[in-house]
Amino acid sequence: MNADKRFEPNKPIHGLKLKIIRRYPPKCVTSKFYTGQIAAACGIDETGIVGVVLWSLDVDTIQSGDLIKYVSGWCRLRSGRLIVSTERTGRLIKMNGWSP
Repeated sequence: MNADKRFEPNKPIHGLKLKIIRRYPPKCVTSKFYTGQIAAACGIDETGIVGVVLWSLDVDTIQSGDLIKYVSGWCRLRSGRLIVSTERTGRLIKMNGWSP
């Protein structure tokens, strides 16, 4: 099963567990709704690879190799690929002792 079949664009996500396999350098953004750091990343679970966007404090705390769980977040379609994110109001936690 492909990871893209588990979630849909413009729908919430809950309980998604991923291993971050690559975190790209952060960048600062300024918009009408948010000013701060974001970083792109790639995560993997038992179904495949998915794009990840890290916001705010998660940019500083989440690194390649970390295991994370989305308590709440959102799925978006970007350039034909599904991307998961906490956006500004969701939450993820760093986990120990789990692997995909």
